[in-house]
Amino acid sequence: MFVAYQPPRDIQGLYRLGPVLTSGKFAPLYSAYDLSTGETVALLLARPPAALELSKWQSLLEPLKTLQDVLHPHLLHLRDAGLEGNECFVVTDLRGRPLREVMNTQALPVERAPVPP
Repeated sequence: MFVAYQPPRDIQGLYRLGPVLTSGKFAPLYSAYDLSTGETVALLLARPPAALELSKWQSLLEPLKTLQDVLHPHLLHLRDAGLEGNECFVVTDLRGRPLREVMNTQALPVERAPVPP
């Protein structure tokens, strides 16, 4: 099967999208390259619902930007959030592995097991 070449996609000239790490109901999560720091980051790229105007979506993103200063070892660092065309993006640190992958490849000690609410 032949797949046409697609050039790498950049988001706001700051992030170059890599492969999709996972895709859920809301949006795909990409591995991305931060062009300014050279680091690999996680980038969620979502298309807002048609019923929500982009200006309103932007106002929902503004509170996220206040979280950029929050640094804690048990939280992902929110690096950036914004709009690219008609899509919303959120950039965080990329670390660890998906829980499903860990559970499928090794025994999970009780201390690390998720506890239902």
